[in-house]
Amino acid sequence: MQRAAETNKVMKTINSIIVSPSIALGDIRDAGRVIAPHHRSNQTHVVVIANPSAMATERKRGNVQLEQSRIKQKKKRKKKPLPRFFIGMVMLCFLFVSTYAQNDPATKQFKDIREALSHKNEATWLDLSRQNVVSLPDSLFELNALQYLDLSHNKLESIPPKIGQLKKLKYLVLSYNQLKELPAELKKLHLVQTLYLDHNPGINISQAIPIVASLPSLKVLSLAGDNISVVPREITRIKSLEKLELSENNFEKLPEEMPRLKNLKVLYINNDAYFNLESNIRMISRMKSLSEVHFEHNDITYIPPNISDLSQVQYIFLVGNKIQSVPENVRSLPNLRLLDLSDNPLPPPLFEENRVLDPKVVIRLGRNN
Repeated sequence: MQRAAETNKVMKTINSIIVSPSIALGDIRDAGRVIAPHHRSNQTHVVVIANPSAMATERKRGNVQLEQSRIKQKKKRKKKPLPRFFIGMVMLCFLFVSTYAQNDPATKQFKDIREALSHKNEATWLDLSRQNVVSLPDSLFELNALQYLDLSHNKLESIPPKIGQLKKLKYLVLSYNQLKELPAELKKLHLVQTLYLDHNPGINISQAIPIVASLPSLKVLSLAGDNISVVPREITRIKSLEKLELSENNFEKLPEEMPRLKNLKVLYINNDAYFNLESNIRMISRMKSLSEVHFEHNDITYIPPNISDLSQVQYIFLVGNKIQSVPENVRSLPNLRLLDLSDNPLPPPLFEENRVLDPKVVIRLGRNN
């Protein structure tokens, strides 16, 4: 009787397996086998074999339902817009970061000494240009974190020796003042990389250059408009120099020691009617790192034949001169990429915006023509 009761239970299980769409897929085994929940009867386990075709149909139906459920979930995720509060939080964070950056003393560009002094241990940038400054207060040199100092377009006649206290200074602009000399303490600014000393026509260049030459990190130097008639040889001691601006002066030639500037890449000598290009090419050709030269508005009447010696140069700017022809020897410059002859009185056949000399060289002829 007990076995008959168990058999009836098993048959009910079989029927439920075959007809029930809710069968767990984990109960399906190989060869159509279904291991029903174990029925204990005197420690005897009953294993039932169900209809294989019915099981295959059931498996397929279950897979389809599962896939349809996944697709619906994906569609719901795609259609669901971002919560408004989330967007608001992102915008709020952005505004906070922007405001913080603007108010951060380490990044703020101060234009007032008193305001900068209120953050004297953090202020890195001070711009006092165009403020009619006649003299610098001692308090300025308490800004021991200062890296950028712009004193241009003022009425300064001297720089206090305390400038040497700004040990972290990297960028110093002294352009368009009335400076006569530089303090020896400037030598202590070992981190200065850029120095604009231009347009101080009364400066004693012979006194200033030896001091400037003592700056070990200097890469950019501007001496434009400083009324230089002779370029001091000491300028060639600035071993780290990469860019030199000597425009708007009245010297005829560069010192023979110029090739000592082994890192110099860019040279500007514009607006100097005294400068003789042809007599300086031999020396310039020995500056092996030089890749860009500017000889603009110098009243040059012709491109000298020895320009072919500038084998290392890639960019030559002869804008605004009186050149009337382009010599064929320009073709022999192996590294030349651009020859800018804009605003020169070249004959009409050459007035093309960008005349290609060869596949590697472009001659720019017409800027305002």
